[in-house]
Amino acid sequence: MRFSRQSAAPVGIAACIVFVAMGPSGARAAGGNTTLSFARSGAGGSHPGALEISGKEVRVDLSAVPRSARVIRAVLRVARDPDTNRGSNDLAFETIRITADGSPLELRPPRYADFDATAATLKAAGAGSKVVFNVERFGGWKPEKTRLDVTIIAPTSGGSSSAAQRASGVQAWHRAGQTFVTWKAPDPLLSKDGATIQDLKEARKKSLAGPVTRFAVYRSRRAITSETIGDAELIDEVDGFTIWNGEFHGVYPKPEDPALRYALRDGEAPAPPGTGVYVHRPSEAGKAWYAVVLALDGAQDFSSLADGGAVGPIEETVGSGEPVLQRVETPKSFNYVDNPKLEYYVKWESPPECNLPSQPFDYLVGLPPRQKDPAAACVALHCWGGSLRSGYGWWYGGVEGTVLLATNEIPYDWWASYHENLGTLRSFREGKCRDYTFQRVWSFVEWAQKKWKLDANRTFMAGSSMGGSGVSHWIRHGDRFAYGISWVGVHVPLESPQFKSSYESVVGKPDWKIQHESGQPVWDYLDGVQDLRANPQRDAPFLAFSNGKNDGAIGWKQAVDFAKALQAARQPHLFTWGQEGHGQRAYIPTAGAGGDNPRDVLDFRRDRSLPAFSHCSLDDDPGDGDPSKGAPKGQLNLYLRWEPETIVDDPDRWAATVYLIRGAPGSDASVDITPRRARAFRIAPGGAFAWSVRAAPAGAPLQTGEGSADPYGLCTATAVKTSSERRTIEIRRLPAAAK
Repeated sequence: MRFSRQSAAPVGIAACIVFVAMGPSGARAAGGNTTLSFARSGAGGSHPGALEISGKEVRVDLSAVPRSARVIRAVLRVARDPDTNRGSNDLAFETIRITADGSPLELRPPRYADFDATAATLKAAGAGSKVVFNVERFGGWKPEKTRLDVTIIAPTSGGSSSAAQRASGVQAWHRAGQTFVTWKAPDPLLSKDGATIQDLKEARKKSLAGPVTRFAVYRSRRAITSETIGDAELIDEVDGFTIWNGEFHGVYPKPEDPALRYALRDGEAPAPPGTGVYVHRPSEAGKAWYAVVLALDGAQDFSSLADGGAVGPIEETVGSGEPVLQRVETPKSFNYVDNPKLEYYVKWESPPECNLPSQPFDYLVGLPPRQKDPAAACVALHCWGGSLRSGYGWWYGGVEGTVLLATNEIPYDWWASYHENLGTLRSFREGKCRDYTFQRVWSFVEWAQKKWKLDANRTFMAGSSMGGSGVSHWIRHGDRFAYGISWVGVHVPLESPQFKSSYESVVGKPDWKIQHESGQPVWDYLDGVQDLRANPQRDAPFLAFSNGKNDGAIGWKQAVDFAKALQAARQPHLFTWGQEGHGQRAYIPTAGAGGDNPRDVLDFRRDRSLPAFSHCSLDDDPGDGDPSKGAPKGQLNLYLRWEPETIVDDPDRWAATVYLIRGAPGSDASVDITPRRARAFRIAPGGAFAWSVRAAPAGAPLQTGEGSADPYGLCTATAVKTSSERRTIEIRRLPAAAK
């Protein structure tokens, strides 16, 4: 399991913000509005050796803090192995506890990577003594990375760093609810054009070896100067690589892949090396000022604020932001579509679209040469190791004019859910799992639907493996999609032999009983079988899915259970299986004369009713979940079709023309038929209905029957006789007196 996010402060690294004033003798002095950094001997900082650790006790000598100074902030910087935060590690369920005088320190938002030690430091500094922290519980703690940063307001200045050690040229602008803050960094570690992913990786490694460069972003409701910095809010801290896009190629890039840089305005060239960027989403409208201050191995120079280090006022609004166009490509062919137009975007996301602020995500909009108006849209979910460019099967419907919408999956939550404390020092015990990924992707889809006037009623989803898992999970959002195509997905994570642990990494272990934001235990929420059984009244989009019976990694039993749950819930689906392992493809329902033209996909619409088939006499037996039992290769509902344009959905009458496609193992079959996604046709639970089958809408009945709506108001015509000849199934509401 691997995921990355380059602009966030790594949990395993202590980022420091300090001011160092060098006197003639080289001694460090305190003065002015500064941040003093207290560290162990040989660990850098403005006061190395002032921090000592004995066992689990951290003692800091604060005698360097002038008695006349006002302490406005103290941050205890700590570090642990990032792997301890993964939900598959028991330490992720541990609540870290560090105290001062018996009172626990609180983790600081927004990244929850260090502790607020202001109260304890203020008390100790005022007394001119030492402050003592007790590390009572902290699995994976790295004592050598511990330091205390104390920001003070003092009456005199103790000097300043050279201009070369400043963040300069700070600019800011607001766009659709987001404020972009940019700056120029001195001496960037990666400055060449044509850099590769390997170059970026080596530069990051070098940056951690020291001196460590960080940038502090401040925000205030008034102008920020060296005199007012103490009243400004430190909203975040980021590294020196925020302009580099190390994730365009997915989380498994090749070393030789190009390391791209972000364009910050639509259609502009990428920003030059050495540019820093932070994108803030304000919670309220109004004017704001911003400042960026460099911290070089602990040294922070507030005097730079008067020389291009601050900017404002910026008029801000509240919103979720919009993607920024990076570039446009016109290849000869892409995913089997010739001469497309590919537009690449980046959007800097924040909660509720992800769990941390200012996180850049890549998006792709593929525009076909013969785009329909309005066009259908395929939301493509890639597999493990894939990216927004590949790994989701192909560009479904692209030749016929369908627009492609794709993005990278980070972190690998299988397009389902991950914990709000992932990547922080907060315990999994203390938070919930949230559907960040769906919120993020759907926000992008809605933006694209408006920009290109896409047909929201013909938006569908497709994916393979991890992406196929996402498709089967997203059918619970049946009001958003027309249909879904899922290859070899996980439908019940708890039953997946190999990939259960991958889910654990982002949601925690099952026995931790972590809650999902829906109120359910998260492992129950992820269970597609439980969801179908609990919500038969909810209309799901048509799902064409497949699983390999010999796919030991994904798991066969969970696929069988899911298929049977779809049948029991009478949701529209087509399931195929075989002996192709993890390469088993789904069969996409087509129409046409024989129903087998791959470019003649049924016209699914989100706003149109459709029949759900179950218990067809031509169905094969998948068995009970044991791969050695049941048909080695088979299908459910493969041979059944309907004519979407013949659907009748009236208050008292529902009808559809159904048939068997060419290639069915027989010209006749029986099947149960349930109207789904009906907009007008409604029968109260227990209400009576009658149904009939005719060779033509006005012809004599070939078959009739009666029934009662179930407790959810669903009406099912049982054992309906279908044929290779088109027949019309009609269901009518019966008056109450006819019950």
